[in-house]
Amino acid sequence: MVEYGPEGQILPALAKSWSIKDAADGGQVYTFQLREGVNFHDGAPWNCQAAKMNFDHVLAGVLKEPVWHGWYGVPKYIKSWKCSDDDMELILTTKTKFYPFLQELTFIRPLRFLSPNAFAEGPTSDPYTANSCERGWGTLESEVDLTLPPVVCAGISNISGTGPFAFSSREESIQTTADFDELRVDDEVVFTGNKDWWGGAPAIDTLKVVRYESAEEIQEALLDGSLDVMWGDGVLPSNIVTEMDRVSVTCYVD
Repeated sequence: MVEYGPEGQILPALAKSWSIKDAADGGQVYTFQLREGVNFHDGAPWNCQAAKMNFDHVLAGVLKEPVWHGWYGVPKYIKSWKCSDDDMELILTTKTKFYPFLQELTFIRPLRFLSPNAFAEGPTSDPYTANSCERGWGTLESEVDLTLPPVVCAGISNISGTGPFAFSSREESIQTTADFDELRVDDEVVFTGNKDWWGGAPAIDTLKVVRYESAEEIQEALLDGSLDVMWGDGVLPSNIVTEMDRVSVTCYVD
């Protein structure tokens, strides 16, 4: 919806502007004017109904409780969300004043925006009988409010957002952990630049995220130029700094 800018500024993103007014009950009303002309990677239009559908699923029933999405403030303080008569206007109302509300709307988890077509049963997916939550979570029932209906986690059918990079493909494998559990890992995930992104076409055409088995493989990839950036908890060999002194790396930030 919004994003962080220099020095912690809150900048427009999928919302191009917003206004805030106090409500009579002590809460606040946030009215967002959504950005026009934006499409999801699958071609579905970005509008208030798409935004509301994501709120409906992420904040359905028990999912607002601390054990699920209640680890941050929005689920606790939000009272309602709705579209106005204008399909590009989203209205969020809080129970009370919550100063980090906009800051928390910058988070990519869990209130990211997914194409309505990517929900398990498409744009008509019910937030209780076919929720977008991870399928492996099963059926969730509240232990706090027994009046809440259960939430059936049906997952999603594909990955389709609105950002500068669109998911293209992934290669997976199964690893066996030390206690003999099986763990599914991504070996390579490929993204392609979204030339129609509202923020302008990215300078990178293809972005690959690759998992390496060892620090030695990372060193070799850095030195031969097949790897540009690394992160994670692996430790590089002690001679990597000496070797990298011979390599000139230029980074381009759009």
